This record gives sequence, C-alpha cells and structure tokens, in this order.
Amino acid sequence: MDYDLNLLRIFSALMTERSVTAASQRLGVTQPAVSGSLAKLRRLFDDPLFTRTRYGIVPTKKAEAIAPIVQKALEDLDAVVQREPIFAPKTSVRRFHVAANPYFESVLIPRLAQMVHQQAPQVRLTLVPIGADLAAAKPNGGVTELALSQFDHPPEQVMCQTILKDEFACVVRAENSCVGDMLTIDAYETMKHVIVASPSRLENGVFTMLKQQSIQRKIAIAVSHFLAVAPIIAKTDYCATLPKRIAQQYVGNPKYRVFAPPTDFGQFPMHMVWHPRYDNDAGHQWLRRLIQDICHDLVAT
Repeated sequence: MDYDLNLLRIFSALMTERSVTAASQRLGVTQPAVSGSLAKLRRLFDDPLFTRTRYGIVPTKKAEAIAPIVQKALEDLDAVVQREPIFAPKTSVRRFHVAANPYFESVLIPRLAQMVHQQAPQVRLTLVPIGADLAAAKPNGGVTELALSQFDHPPEQVMCQTILKDEFACVVRAENSCVGDMLTIDAYETMKHVIVASPSRLENGVFTMLKQQSIQRKIAIAVSHFLAVAPIIAKTDYCATLPKRIAQQYVGNPKYRVFAPPTDFGQFPMHMVWHPRYDNDAGHQWLRRLIQDICHDLVAT
C-alpha cells in the first residue's frame, strides 16, 4: 500500500496536542495542511479518528488503538533516518525541534541561533511550547528532540543534564524613591511586585525562598513572559525579582536600576533533557555541544 509517511507524524501530533491548530504550530505547517492530512488519514484508516468538541479534538477508539503502533514506527524511522553516521553542519538540512522555557528563550536561544547560522546555515531550529513539567515538554512524543527548562524530578527514561545555574537580582525603575543605594528588606516588602507566572518553576522557587525567610511580597501583577516586565517597571514603582542573567540586560539602561536581593535568595539549576534514542545521534550531539559551549561562556562572563 502506498501512503505518505508524513501522515503518521501528523497523526502523532494530533494525538499529542488534541488540537488541529496546536498540531500545525508544532509541526511548522499551516492549519489547512493538517486538516487536509487528517482527511487523508480518515480515508486511510476508514475511521473518523478524531471528533470535535468545545475544547479540541478527542481520539476515537481506533485512534487510541493505533497510536502506540504509530509512535513505535516513528521512533524506528527516527533511528534510521535522523541518526546520520556523519553529521556535516555546513551541508546538513536537518530540522531540530527544541522546547525551551522563557529563561532559555531570553538567555540562550539568541546565541544558539547565531552559532547555528555560522556553523550550519541550512539547519533549521523550531521552538515549541513548554509547560510546567517534562510531560508538557513532550520529548517522548516523536517531535521534540530536546527540552530546556528546570526539571526537579525527570523520569528515569530520559537523559537529563544540569547545564547552567543562576542567581536572582531585583529591578526597579530609576526614579523609584523606595530604594536608595541598596535594596533593603523593608523596601522590598514595602514595594509592590511584578512576577513572571510562566509554566517555569523559577517563580515557585522564589515563593519558597521568601516563605523560608519570612519575607513578605505584595504582588501587583503577574505576567506570562520576561519581555512584559520592563515596560511595566518603567511606568510604576513596582519591583521585579528576576534571574540575574535576565536582569543584567537592564544594566546600563538609564531607565532602570538593578540590585542584589535584600538577602541571599540562593541559586537555581537549569537542565537539558532528551530521549535516550538521540544519545548517539551525531547531529543531536552537535546541537548539545553547542548548547554546552554557550552555557560555559555564560558562566565565564
């Protein structure tokens, strides 16, 4: 029987995302293309496969039955096709799907894009969403090759490496009269605060640390990404507690002042996670080395 193997990847993405729109974003194709492929899949398997609800699509019994078979087939194909015995960055046209949290998007991805552009001009990076845990990152889903975030307890079936550690810093606007030459605990507790309530565990760590030290924090607004913090700080007397490498982006900007926390807020680790099937993949090893080199440079500076 002749059929397009890409249909299996689309089926896998639909099973994972339970949404045509989300599946198209994950695969980097248009929504009509996914809808058209779903129509072909329905004819191929003689089954609706997915039914629409208010909250997305729900797999049929047949879809649930064939899903593990399709997933295994995709993993076997990845083992044959994606693992290049010799990976030549300058000529490779490989595409890597990387799940990165907002911290890595700000601190590491711009440098990674620069290095990939210099070393492998035809290689393509596709960033996919990441959630609060490893299941949301989907490194086992046949699509995401690498996850960059903070994982407290990754499962044993994945490879996990601590690649970076960071501290915290506090950012206020230059005209904020609550802060003098240094940020005191009294000033920290007096001011209202902006927090980044992303799926990352970073903010949970701050909450835990403040509770342990009996420091109060009045939250005025919660945003979903670090990019939203600066415009808010610039127009208010709020304070933001950010990873130090994020806060350093505001050093030298006359609109802001960056301070050490009023007490030791400690460090937090950041991780790189991948499925063991990519462990000996030459291209994947190259990408991991790039990320490790960038993190080494970040620590050195």
